Amino acid sequence: IPTTADPSELGGCAETGDGEPLEELLEQGYDVSAVIDDLAAAEGRGTICGSEESNFCKRAAVAVSVTQRQQLGSASSVPSSINSDSPSVRECPSPTEADSQIRFDPDIHRPIKATMEEVVSAVRNQDISSLRSILMEKSWPDQRSIGRHLDDLFDLVIRDCHDIDEAMVFFQDYAASNRRGFLHDVNGLRLACRVALETGSVPAAMETLRSFRNMFLVRSPVVAKRAIPVPVLEQFYTALSSIGTLDEMEQLHKMMIECGFDNSSDVFIRTLTESMCNKRYDFMILDSLL
Repeated sequence: IPTTADPSELGGCAETGDGEPLEELLEQGYDVSAVIDDLAAAEGRGTICGSEESNFCKRAAVAVSVTQRQQLGSASSVPSSINSDSPSVRECPSPTEADSQIRFDPDIHRPIKATMEEVVSAVRNQDISSLRSILMEKSWPDQRSIGRHLDDLFDLVIRDCHDIDEAMVFFQDYAASNRRGFLHDVNGLRLACRVALETGSVPAAMETLRSFRNMFLVRSPVVAKRAIPVPVLEQFYTALSSIGTLDEMEQLHKMMIECGFDNSSDVFIRTLTESMCNKRYDFMILDSLL
């Protein structure tokens, strides 16, 4: 590339005034070295003269314009450091990446209600991003229309939300949407279980259960007199017994009885005993290996 803007370096095209396209491209930062080399070679051979010289320069300018569009794309509008160091697609996140950064932060004024169909569709597709987007812009559908889908909906929320804080916002927003709304207790246990596993704290799980009970004082008329399924209780007690101490587990079970999450000690005692035996067996194996 010439080190000066002197038109004489462009193969003598300045005499006819047709070197201006190349000069403009040079000023704009385009790479015209290949064309300049061709012009220099032609000048050396003495094959360019008169009108042929002018036509050649014009064709060269057009060729440069086409070539720079094919090879450089949008280089003139993108900073050179970004264009050379990383692909242009990295300048802004893809839709999937952008969605993953959005947290559930609903507008308190949502005059339009979401339809049962769009909410259920997001749940069936296991699409937390779509569910989040819908409920951030629209209020919750009527309890009667989505009641039988709520367990699946909050199972999706608890499993796939960013963290326990975002999950709690979903619960709080649903509770605020209908004072007479209710959720089955199994959703409270699932939420408390994730809290315990993420924080490593049984007291934190207990506080979550208390918050859940305060949010949903109205209990399901269908299952109000029926305990949580035994397999769910077993999984819950097993998960927390692997984290907490014996005293913490006793306090947890006492609170479970008081708040109505459990109505007997049968499952608790059996699960806790099995957990303690497994821990003791693991310790025995560890001692034998040491």
